[in-house]
Amino acid sequence: MFQSAEVPKFKKITKIDSHGGSAARLEAKGKASLQINCGRVGTSVSITKGGNGYSFVIAKGSLASVSFSNKNYPILKYLAIIAMIYGVVEYLSSDSDPIASFLPGVTLFLIYLITQSTQLSLESKGGNQIAMAFTGSAGRMADQIGKFCSAAVMIDTGQSIKGLLDGIDLEELEREEEAFASSSENDGGSPAVGFSDIDTDGDGSISQGEFVAAVGSDEVLFSRMDADGDGEISQEEFDEFDDF
Repeated sequence: MFQSAEVPKFKKITKIDSHGGSAARLEAKGKASLQINCGRVGTSVSITKGGNGYSFVIAKGSLASVSFSNKNYPILKYLAIIAMIYGVVEYLSSDSDPIASFLPGVTLFLIYLITQSTQLSLESKGGNQIAMAFTGSAGRMADQIGKFCSAAVMIDTGQSIKGLLDGIDLEELEREEEAFASSSENDGGSPAVGFSDIDTDGDGSISQGEFVAAVGSDEVLFSRMDADGDGEISQEEFDEFDDF
């Protein structure tokens, strides 16, 4: 399901809220924009991309299921911790460049964060289905998306959702994301890693050798980022996984 090229992807959730206990809304953006509204008439999904758009509407009481799944690679987090510990030891025991010492650990942890993905699927009782994927910062909001899924089902069955979506502060979550992005530099480690940091020969693409040198051997992750399978990660493919 996660691999389907037909599933639209969204990198940032801009709104999750409710109105009067009987309506809920979720908005997100990426290369396309998304709006899901759940209310008295049913559930509607609108996706707009490049001036074109389409809508999917499920009448009230006709929502058969809401599927929600989350995917991540915890091994990357543990490898990042090990790499950071090694980087600290190397930095303290020698005159090595701090960027070179901390780059592998920071890069691995950032990849762990940006490769988290969440998928949401809505299906009507008539068997029609629409799916959408959330990556980047949106992919790390599994709890909030899960609450919205519960709200969609409750609204469709005539239940009140009053209080369910209260306390979701997207601005606060965004501030936490920004704080993390600058934490490496503030803590004396390396700054956020960009495409040019990994593309050491400057030829406009990241080879597997450059990728391994930056983050360690991970053929599965490299293959996933190399969407067209040409053996290199282009700038566009790199950006699909959000900013490092």
